[in-house]
Amino acid sequence: MRTIGVLLVFAACNQVDSVGLDAAGDAAPDGEPPAGGVVVPWSARPSLPGALSDRIYISGATFQIAHLQVVGDAGPGDERTTRSDYQIAWGGGGPPAPETFPDAPVGVYSQATIQIGSPGIGQWAYTIDGTWLDDDDDDVRGSALKEALKPFRIVDYQRIDVTVACDNILAAGGSAMVPIRLALLDVIAGINFDLLFEDPNGVLLLGPGDPQMPALRTRLAHAFVSDRVPLQ
Repeated sequence: MRTIGVLLVFAACNQVDSVGLDAAGDAAPDGEPPAGGVVVPWSARPSLPGALSDRIYISGATFQIAHLQVVGDAGPGDERTTRSDYQIAWGGGGPPAPETFPDAPVGVYSQATIQIGSPGIGQWAYTIDGTWLDDDDDDVRGSALKEALKPFRIVDYQRIDVTVACDNILAAGGSAMVPIRLALLDVIAGINFDLLFEDPNGVLLLGPGDPQMPALRTRLAHAFVSDRVPLQ
């Protein structure tokens, strides 16, 4: 629909100011994930930043990772496949850098566990920023379109536990990819934007006290899924 193109252009120029954050880790040369051990690449579908639908555009999504572990049969609590207290973000810089565990023990890896949570009391666990088109008319344009486009922000402080099932084998001297994809479409499409509080700056807010937040947390816990690629 033509509205998508207009929404993308407008949203790119009028994003909600997002929290300045560093992506986890450093990217390998040429954007390729390092080889050896277990590698966890992050992706999003639809791609972020980008349009989830003809009415919703996501400009950024940031998550505090309290704990990430790729769980293998050789050692469920192995620190060699664990990382804690850092951030991942989808924004203008593209997806987060892949997680790398070069010392991961050989074996079968059946799941990845993620705890999304703030590092301290009163600090946010995740934020999602975007723009919502408050009009279902495909031909809306000009000043009417500008008035219909409303920025929104989702912010929460509660921990969310995520389990991503996988079935990957790390052979001696080899590497295993455990790709994790963020699928936000169902998470955001389930929001009734008409019911959100609008702050003095015209931003629609969905926060911890909102009646829609419990259902959103449930959807978000299932939004991180396996995106398996062939083993190397």
